[in-house]
Amino acid sequence: MLNELRTHWRSYTALIIGLLSILLLYLYVWPNVWLIRYISLAMGIFYFTWGILAHTKSKHLTKRVAMEYAAVAILGVLLLWMVTI
Repeated sequence: MLNELRTHWRSYTALIIGLLSILLLYLYVWPNVWLIRYISLAMGIFYFTWGILAHTKSKHLTKRVAMEYAAVAILGVLLLWMVTI
């Protein structure tokens, strides 16, 4: 895992910065339900896109990996949407 982090540190830095930015935006607009839902959707799209690009770059992208990123992104969006019900 450490070797993976050393090799792909730019990708993981982009992921952390992106998710932290989305988290801060989420907290900033907290009472607004519709903005939170849009931000949650943007987070899911960002995470899925990051996963596809990261695995394409490392030449390890398979259909199973893409489906896994899609499933985790959908689950994350649904969990955040449940907070706004």
